Amino acid sequence: KKILGIEALLRWRKDPDNWVAAGKFLPLAESLNLGISFYDWAIEQACRQMADWLRRGLLAGNPDCRMAINLDCCQLRKQDFFNNLQAVQKRYGLSGRNLAFEIKEADIRSADRIVEANLRSLIEQGSLIYLDDFCQGFYSLFKLSSISFDWIKIDQSFTSLLLGNNIGRTLLKTLIEVAHDLKIKVMAEGVETEENLLWLKESHCDGIQGFYFCRPMSAGQMELLLELSR
Repeated sequence: KKILGIEALLRWRKDPDNWVAAGKFLPLAESLNLGISFYDWAIEQACRQMADWLRRGLLAGNPDCRMAINLDCCQLRKQDFFNNLQAVQKRYGLSGRNLAFEIKEADIRSADRIVEANLRSLIEQGSLIYLDDFCQGFYSLFKLSSISFDWIKIDQSFTSLLLGNNIGRTLLKTLIEVAHDLKIKVMAEGVETEENLLWLKESHCDGIQGFYFCRPMSAGQMELLLELSR
């Protein structure tokens, strides 16, 4: 077992024991035209944290581990997105190979030429691209074939639904096989039981994410986990 990546999650800290998920406050921020400020701040903080962990040698036991950053389509529609990102990376001494970026399937379906150009720039600098909240199956793999995704992340609600019965497991196994034929790796989100973990491993799923391993944690808590894996 190894840590494949660390996903940067945006949370609002109301008090020391009360963390509010992004889905609760980002819609309000976006309605006030503040969404892009939150997203840019998240990129800055994720790069700062990754640089700190690399400097301190905390990723020595997981040399291929990357910081995964969620992107919103409004960021990718900005022509200066990639130049601004490179400025942040340069400020913290990071290369594209230290980072991965996640974009939701629903967003990429409406991608325009600027979005596609920015995604290609990310790929060219060595960053991994995850297709997040994947749930539309083969149609999406065909529809999105113009963009070279490295990974698809099967949405947690879809994972639990498919693992709930034999027919669903057959569909999921077939989806994994088709993705592999297209040279795309598969990560299953929302894995909470050892039974599901073992089945996914036997079905050659490339990565697992879910409460079976750990719940969302602070940077300090993540450092303890990295120390143990060195």
